[in-house]
Amino acid sequence: MQERLWLKEYRRLHNLSQDQMANILDIPKSTYTSYESGWRTPNVDKAKDLSLKMGVEWTIFFEKEVRDLSMSGKKVNH
Repeated sequence: MQERLWLKEYRRLHNLSQDQMANILDIPKSTYTSYESGWRTPNVDKAKDLSLKMGVEWTIFFEKEVRDLSMSGKKVNH
């Protein structure tokens, strides 16, 4: 299990709680927290859906290490 620090950073950048992020992504909070903590990984279709809502590449959910994720200009649709 590897925590998805990029996901936590993204959420914090937008000043959102885990509850708020889950609501925006239209998923249960428990699912969101399991994605952020690295306990679960969305399937490809779900990753594509989430990435559209977040404005990121869907493949980011499957990368073990994200080195340079620039959040400038990325807006969550809420």
